[in-house]
Amino acid sequence: STPGTIYEAFAHIHSLSDLIIALDLVGTSSHIEEGMNIDGSAFHALAVAHCQEKLRLILNDDESSVSHSHPSVLRMSAKIAYYHQLIDAYDLLHKFEVAAFNGEDDVGEKDEREEMNPRTSWGAEAVSWIETYECVTSRSIDDDLAVKESKTPLMFSSFVKACSGCSNVVASSSTVGSSDNHDEKQTILLCDSTKDRTAVLTHIFRPLLKDIFVFKIVNSILDALGIRNEYDSLQKYFGEWFMTVPGKIAANVSLFGLWSPTVRWLQEIVTSTCDPKDFIATETGEQPICLETLYTFCSQAADLQRAFLLAVVCREAISVATKQLEEKTYGQISCEDAVKPWDILLRKLRVCMLVTLRLYGAPFGPLAVTVRNIEEENAFSIYEWIARDELSVSHKQDEVVALEAVCRSNRRTFCPSLPEGDDVARWKLLQKACRVKAAEGERISKFLMSDDVEQSGPLLLYFKHFNQPIMLVAHRALLLGGKWGQEPQFLHLLEDCISALRALEAESGKYESIAAVVRAEIWEVYVRPVYRALLFGFHDVPELSEDVMAPLCFDPDWLSGLAHLAQAILSLVARTPSSLPRDDETRNTNEDSSARVNLSNGEDEDDSAKDSSWPPVAEDMMMQRLLSRPQRVSSSSLELHRAVVSASQLTDDLSELAYCVPSFDDVFLQGSLFHEMPTSSLCSEDQVNFVNRALTRKAFLATGPVVDHLELYEIENLGRTWGIDRKQIRTHFLIEMFEHGKDAMVDELMNANAHYLDSTVFISKGLEIACMRLYSVIMYLRSSRQFRGIIGMLDADTCQWVKEQHDKASRLRPRSKKNKFQNDEDQLSLLPTTHAFILRIMTMASSIKEAGATEKAHTLSIMSGTLLKAVQDCDESGSEVS
Repeated sequence: STPGTIYEAFAHIHSLSDLIIALDLVGTSSHIEEGMNIDGSAFHALAVAHCQEKLRLILNDDESSVSHSHPSVLRMSAKIAYYHQLIDAYDLLHKFEVAAFNGEDDVGEKDEREEMNPRTSWGAEAVSWIETYECVTSRSIDDDLAVKESKTPLMFSSFVKACSGCSNVVASSSTVGSSDNHDEKQTILLCDSTKDRTAVLTHIFRPLLKDIFVFKIVNSILDALGIRNEYDSLQKYFGEWFMTVPGKIAANVSLFGLWSPTVRWLQEIVTSTCDPKDFIATETGEQPICLETLYTFCSQAADLQRAFLLAVVCREAISVATKQLEEKTYGQISCEDAVKPWDILLRKLRVCMLVTLRLYGAPFGPLAVTVRNIEEENAFSIYEWIARDELSVSHKQDEVVALEAVCRSNRRTFCPSLPEGDDVARWKLLQKACRVKAAEGERISKFLMSDDVEQSGPLLLYFKHFNQPIMLVAHRALLLGGKWGQEPQFLHLLEDCISALRALEAESGKYESIAAVVRAEIWEVYVRPVYRALLFGFHDVPELSEDVMAPLCFDPDWLSGLAHLAQAILSLVARTPSSLPRDDETRNTNEDSSARVNLSNGEDEDDSAKDSSWPPVAEDMMMQRLLSRPQRVSSSSLELHRAVVSASQLTDDLSELAYCVPSFDDVFLQGSLFHEMPTSSLCSEDQVNFVNRALTRKAFLATGPVVDHLELYEIENLGRTWGIDRKQIRTHFLIEMFEHGKDAMVDELMNANAHYLDSTVFISKGLEIACMRLYSVIMYLRSSRQFRGIIGMLDADTCQWVKEQHDKASRLRPRSKKNKFQNDEDQLSLLPTTHAFILRIMTMASSIKEAGATEKAHTLSIMSGTLLKAVQDCDESGSEVS
């Protein structure tokens, strides 16, 4: 198609309604515009002229029944006026862009501006924050720009699409058909689509990036659209455009040189919108905020560096305009009062930039860190930010405590949200704190020892009003728990978490509710799911990654370390009071936290500074959530879970626990710690067998010169929970150790724990072991020519009894047939320990007046003594015993 063929198609349309549709179609069709190589609005102006002529002919036709007040006539007249406005506005823009892209109005001043300093200290800070952002992130501030700068003039169809459409108010019948009815301008705002609107704004406001002689083109375009006085909308459009301008360009045209088109344009809006009546002091003292729409826009902007730059431009425009108005109104409009809200906003943005750059890479949650979100959405915990920063310095509790103490008294501390932070040296110190990287161990010692005022510090140095140890340690515990949840292979993170919980425990007398809910959270969210997966599989805990956790669950060292730490957490949970405050009480407690959770150093802060600092100390969002649902820990469930954690370390077959633990299927479910679980006061046979197997396994694996009672800690804890007497546990373990020939390893344990043994059982089992050992020695001596003669020295009845005891024990305990005493020729070396073992049994039997056992032990001692002496004599003589 060609413009001519489309124009001919227009000529064949007679219906006004169809012409309106065709006019819109041609106006918004980029395919027609691109396909026919149409430049500018000339073709569309021709189509509009045709429609206007068509309308005139219809109205002048005496035979036509269509009147001036006919709806189609009114709609067509309004549509023609609408397109006239669009064409006028577009022609102004198109003329400028054609000249700009052809280089007719290029100015060489931008490069010169780079050699200058910003006009204001706020401008210098804005430029420095952009540089700090790029240094910290190693990215350009322009990398995430949603709209890239166009290198070609805007097409008319794109311009039409970005406009909101023809006004619902149609032309009046008195102006229909008039050649100048389009002089009554409609208000043509831009469309609701941010994407389409922003793409056109980059063209409309482009003149503001040029010199002082062309920036008024923007006002001419807006005037043609009938929105020159729509100041709220214009502020919104300006803000959206400014956030798409490359940072270096935006800074150059706004902050440097003697003049700035952007400042000048905003200055006119300030002058037009400031009414002296609005600045008369009220009872509340509140006055309107100049450029309020842009103020709101900056407070909601997530691109903090650009928002700060935009706020600097707005502040300067307000300052310049209100100084002039102050003179004209004889002080009714005060420049100082006008810029004050913007000064406050700039300081708040400074705080936001400090936090986001200092903690760059840290998760901040689903909402962006903006002034508005911090103030109204209750979406952030300032304590969490500071605690996260503390952990980036050190995980060691004592070091962090020292850091907090230094920050409370350090002379370098100041609040970035107060005027004291406006000093150049101070905001540069903030930026330096953001640029500091790793070497955390050196950094904390350097900070603690240094008194250099130029030494940057942690966030806490600039948030002194949040230096509340109890809240910070609570958040450190939660953060360390979360970090371990992400990297479970590093158990030291969970150890650090427990250290924080213990520090929290030290203050539990005053803050037991906080301590209780944080402990419960660590258990419920991070530790409990691991044990649920270990016992029942990962399908039961979808929050865990099987790829990450499964290999760890097969690592015995990791499981042992986890069990130790889990028990430590459960021990802390056990200290939870039987009753926690009701919801309303915890809410009141939390609201008073800023007063109750004192800095605990006896120092008084400047109350006025504390009250005006931003963000203000208020109810902590995360603690509020935890405290709103306090739950009482069930003592029965707690003991049951502690038992299962212990038992999991004592067996390779976790399925055995199903027979030993009541309500096994319910353990480690979410909230299971807070529900009563059935327990039995008497131990079951399965539980006794489980403990005995664990003791046998421990004895078999025992190594080292000695074994002390701490080796039995886990098993004894488990036995206490299941109602198994400690005497029974220690007796069984010692018997197993003697049966494995590890007499020397438990010699000290026997001497120190004689009163913790079941003497009757020990004597009975000990005599069996002694008989098995002696029988093994006798059998070996019979097979050796060197020692064969020794057998004749022994009492025949005693030998027969020993054999009978051995055979009986072998039938009951088949594994003992394959013990150490039948495997090599070193059995004779055990004779001294066996003799000592028999004497120990005899002494024990005598002490409890067991006559029968004493006699048996005495008989065995005679046999073992005879064998020992004979073997020793034989070894000394080196000859056979005859």
